[in-house]
Amino acid sequence: MRHIILNILFYLSIQSFAIAQNKANSSSLIHHNSIEFDFGKSEIKASEFGKLEEFRKLLQTDFSGYIQMIGHTDAIGNQEDNIALSQKRNQSIIRYLQKDIKSEIYFITDAVGENHPVSDNDSQSGRQKNRRVELSLYKKTKKEKINPIVFAEREKAIENGTLLEFIIKDNMTDSLIYAKILSPLDDKEYATYEPGKCDIWYEMEETKKMNFEFSAKGYFNESRSFTIQANEENKIIVELTPIREGAVLNLKKVLFAGGKTVLLKSSVPELKRLLKTLQDNTDFTFEIGGHVNIRYIKATKDRPAIKKFAGADLSEARAKKIFKYLSRNGIAEERMTFKGYGNSKMPFPYAKTDQEQAANRRVEIKVVSVSPNSAFTQNISKN
Repeated sequence: MRHIILNILFYLSIQSFAIAQNKANSSSLIHHNSIEFDFGKSEIKASEFGKLEEFRKLLQTDFSGYIQMIGHTDAIGNQEDNIALSQKRNQSIIRYLQKDIKSEIYFITDAVGENHPVSDNDSQSGRQKNRRVELSLYKKTKKEKINPIVFAEREKAIENGTLLEFIIKDNMTDSLIYAKILSPLDDKEYATYEPGKCDIWYEMEETKKMNFEFSAKGYFNESRSFTIQANEENKIIVELTPIREGAVLNLKKVLFAGGKTVLLKSSVPELKRLLKTLQDNTDFTFEIGGHVNIRYIKATKDRPAIKKFAGADLSEARAKKIFKYLSRNGIAEERMTFKGYGNSKMPFPYAKTDQEQAANRRVEIKVVSVSPNSAFTQNISKN
């Protein structure tokens, strides 16, 4: 009998300082430093790369642990903006440290803005010291739970079946995130995963497609299908769309009858996933954007040109259809607007293939505003 061993790598990025403190109490502090930033900037200063390289050298070794980082600002500006800037500084460091990392490492982050200064905010030198991210590298102790499958056992796992390794990331920052996965067999949640790996077995006789549901607090719920190669190692990278201002989710599986506003039945699961996201995350507003596939055509003697903004009425009617669906299912109308873009934003203005035409013909959800206390803004990853 063959089995799938689901070896899922999850990495935690959370806003809870209390959790960070509890972790620190059960782990060993290896290295600490403070990375300073210029006023109003989240880009890493040239003078600070040497400090970060000290961390990278440690992470290039056979290391298992986590980094606690706390982003700070000076007292100039309002606290809402300063919290956001603190988060951006954290993300800049995460992106830098993640390059070519071979260690099993995850990040615990906190963004406190101006709340915890180390110097006065009345002088330029004091404010410079306050514009910082505090980094602490911890190594797991023997007291911490050891995951059942470690890298040394991967070959043994593959011998017994098919290995799936999931890496789940934020599609805007490329940061690794904590998430939940729903079973492709019974639609039930596997478990609430802590950072690390776990093994799950399925009976599987041959290569086939499998569908997984992904859920993460502060992100849009999404469904993906993968072709799973039997008796091989399958590495699957999943990118989720964050509920962040400006983020756009393409509802690829929301489909309409040709030239009409009639939703196809196959759209129902995708709409239910969207509805669940909106019910679980009530602290953001969004726009529903309708788009159609009407190819640009130059004018001829017998035919007028088809240019941008053709199909505006149809695209708006389709966006309104989604608006009404969400309203009927309890989503407050003041949270959402709808707009038809016609063919003005086609990724393939001269679409030739069915795939290109499908990409043009779509409904999108665009995040307009997010509350400062939202799950994503506060960087909470516990679902």
